[in-house]
Amino acid sequence: MMNSAQTFDPTELDQVKKTLRKELKQRRKALGAEVRSQASQEIAKQIVAQEAYHKAQLIFSFYPMSTEVQVSLLFDQALQAGKQLCFPAIFDQGRMESYIPRDLEHMAMDPYGFPTPDPDLDQKVEPQAIDLVLVPLLGFDRDLYRIGYGGGFYDRYIARIPSRAVLLGVAFACQEVDHIPRNAFDQKLDLLITEKEIILA
Repeated sequence: MMNSAQTFDPTELDQVKKTLRKELKQRRKALGAEVRSQASQEIAKQIVAQEAYHKAQLIFSFYPMSTEVQVSLLFDQALQAGKQLCFPAIFDQGRMESYIPRDLEHMAMDPYGFPTPDPDLDQKVEPQAIDLVLVPLLGFDRDLYRIGYGGGFYDRYIARIPSRAVLLGVAFACQEVDHIPRNAFDQKLDLLITEKEIILA
């Protein structure tokens, strides 16, 4: 795997990231459903134990696909604790906004196949109101940089969120790499939780 000394021109960087994404998707899928389920339960337990979670009133979360960490395990508990949950909606030209859905059980599907709020009916959230962000990723390194799915949606949106909000990455331990190739636009996490450990900035 690459190390931190390597540098790439923009074209080469795109290809390196593309190759890395493919490898990481295969790595995560290879865990198997039962292992992912057990690991997701441990990760959800660790998220709920964090001070940032207890303090948060508004949590910006992703709605997980089948092979991702199932952060949906903590949705009911968060709502019962009086917290609000908001989720991303994707618009043209790579723009992402967040909304509080009226009903988690009846969300629509976006063009990428993810449950999504309805921008016409659900409550829009300003980035400044968010306290905690559960950040999806394909891979991470010990410097707490992540590689996502290539759209840049989260990096652009996170840049609009105030620094007081906590950026909490969630991943399986197998998604760690030595070094994430990055550029000036990539956003660093505050902490990351796997089924095996908590990594702090």
